[in-house]
Amino acid sequence: MSYSTYWSNTPQFAPPDYRTTITKPTTVERGGQTWIFTPGCAPEDHPWSEEMNVGAFPERDKYTYEVIAMQHNIHPMNGDIYWDVEAYCPEKDKYITISYADND
Repeated sequence: MSYSTYWSNTPQFAPPDYRTTITKPTTVERGGQTWIFTPGCAPEDHPWSEEMNVGAFPERDKYTYEVIAMQHNIHPMNGDIYWDVEAYCPEKDKYITISYADND
């Protein structure tokens, strides 16, 4: 499974004030995509943890990640499922966006 990662200083998908405005996991439909936003939780505690590719998080033995946004959508032509995960990394004080396709 191939994936891409992007580090940033601010959230790209979650609202900038997510820590104060999102108090529990919240599902939102946006442009044909289903998003779930959280105030920050470990990948294994996320409501979609079974679907999440936790192996896509770089150096999990070195860093902790707090998942704050996740979405998936199904390509209408080929049926592939595409995922985006956004997490905060306290050790780096940065946000990471991980995108991948589930082509199984």
